[in-house]
Amino acid sequence: GVEAEGEGSGAEGTEPEADGEPDGIQLESDGEAGGAPLTLPAAVSYGGTDYSLVRIAPLALDGCGAAALSIPASVETVDTAAALGCDTLAEVTVAEDNPAFSVLDGYLADKAQTSILLVPEGRVGQLRIPQSVQAVDPRDFSHCTRVTDLVVDAGCPGLTSWNGSIYTSDLATLVRVPAGARSVTLPPECSAIGASAFSGCTELESIEMQGNVESIAPSAF
Repeated sequence: GVEAEGEGSGAEGTEPEADGEPDGIQLESDGEAGGAPLTLPAAVSYGGTDYSLVRIAPLALDGCGAAALSIPASVETVDTAAALGCDTLAEVTVAEDNPAFSVLDGYLADKAQTSILLVPEGRVGQLRIPQSVQAVDPRDFSHCTRVTDLVVDAGCPGLTSWNGSIYTSDLATLVRVPAGARSVTLPPECSAIGASAFSGCTELESIEMQGNVESIAPSAF
């Protein structure tokens, strides 16, 4: 769920956890959101006490049906699994004055925009990675089965894209194939396939290798 602590004012939350201690409460969405945007309040109230929302926990959005998520400035932590199970979620927005997070091409990033933190499961089509991103974790894209094209901006350190997939800048190592890919063609320069490069690619039907792939990580698939 969405945890809350401290002070503030705003919407009403649900009851505290079973121990009854005022160190956090659980805020839940109204079941099926029907594809509507879900805006989290900066604070919730319970029993006359106000709590600032500071953390979005694992599976907090599971099955909520929201199409977009708006994160307030008070949130300090978002678990990487917060949106798992919400396959309708296509976009994330963040309050401009949030000191911890920002948004890149509709997905969650750190404030400096060097790290990808959460890609919505319902994202469709192309996903762009700007040159400010320092590195990518291939597992961040495993649940996005409707993303079919990954594009890395020129100047991104150590990374490039070719034919819709992410590679090291010299094209020697395949880093990540979009989870929605049905067929993949590797360039002649590619000699290695990295860990989790094909993770979540449930629709993949064919892989064409134009060169000699000498190394495939055990967890590539």
